[in-house]
Amino acid sequence: MNSINVNNPLIFGVIAVFFATNIFFAVIPTATADSNLLDLVDQLDKMDEQDFQILLNKADDCTIVRNFSCSEKQLRKAAKLAKGSKNKKALSRSTQNLQSEKNRVNDEIRARAEEERQIRLARERREAEEIAEAEREEERLRTAQREQDESSSSTINYGLSFMQGFNDALNVQNNLGKIQNDALRDINRITQERQAKADADRQAAAELRAQENDKIRQQNQATRRAQDQQARLERQTRLQEQEQARLKLAQAQIKTRADAEEASAKLAYEREQEHQQKLARQQEEKNKKKKSQEMAEKEAAKLAAQKAEKVARETYLKDIASGIQFRAITCIGGDGKFYASGTMRRIKPEVVSLIDVHYRAYCPGSTAYISGIAHNFQGVPGCFTGDTYEISPKPPCKVDQVRIQVIKVVSGEN
Repeated sequence: MNSINVNNPLIFGVIAVFFATNIFFAVIPTATADSNLLDLVDQLDKMDEQDFQILLNKADDCTIVRNFSCSEKQLRKAAKLAKGSKNKKALSRSTQNLQSEKNRVNDEIRARAEEERQIRLARERREAEEIAEAEREEERLRTAQREQDESSSSTINYGLSFMQGFNDALNVQNNLGKIQNDALRDINRITQERQAKADADRQAAAELRAQENDKIRQQNQATRRAQDQQARLERQTRLQEQEQARLKLAQAQIKTRADAEEASAKLAYEREQEHQQKLARQQEEKNKKKKSQEMAEKEAAKLAAQKAEKVARETYLKDIASGIQFRAITCIGGDGKFYASGTMRRIKPEVVSLIDVHYRAYCPGSTAYISGIAHNFQGVPGCFTGDTYEISPKPPCKVDQVRIQVIKVVSGEN
């Protein structure tokens, strides 16, 4: 409906014709002409009031479905028809509702942007932690390999030293055996010589008993040779004892060295066992951490899926709400009661099968609202086979004047 106000040229034309008619028919009393003019102005004011309410209702409907350009357009038209404090307050209230809905849209946009930023930051932190953990694990493996190489090298050096000492001891023992054999051969040789000399002396004594001086000389020579031989034997005996003492000392040193090598090998073995246990503990900790991380990722994926499902449900319900149209009707046999009935736009896929629609009904120009809930709303209009919901208490205006505003749509599955 086009707006009609006193500034409209058509209205001025009607008033002009009205005055011209009154002038032409001068026989009509002046009082009657003034009364007719006031009635016309009053009718024009009523027409403006109706247009104002229609524009304001359209603006509110556009605001509900977030068609802000439509709301602003209707409010600009309504502002031209706003008269009196009542209309101005109603215009201000609709304007505030428009701004509040804009603010809610901006808040939702900022919330979604912040949520996406947090998800991106969490993903970047997780990737950085995985890279750092891989670098630390690589460093631990290099350190473990270096320690193992050093332990193996030490064990090989200990083995070589042990074999060298063992060979030296064998050489010393062989030398001592050789010296002992040489000494025994000398003793036997000396014994044989003494025996031969004694035989020769006895033969000489028997043959040369007369030659006492020669006998004494030969006896003296034999005594000196015996003394020298005895001294030689004693020296060889001492040397043999010394060699035996050195051999015992060498054997003791070999045993000490072998014990040290055994202790070193045992220590190396224990270190290797500790190293393997350490690697096992590190692997166990790594497995635990990996398992914990997998559980955290599964939980995060579960929460993300739940959140995505929630967002999908909320988006679906908002889309459904934007497509629901209610109107007030009366039904045969309804005792004059007003009912809310309406249609809705079908959206595929159907995320929520059962919905409850929260609405409010009001008369134009009234600030009193009647709230209601359309349970299990199917969007099928009609009194008998469709969705009908009683509007109680009954609005004070006519049924075709009742406005029904959809507040929100919620899931009726719970």
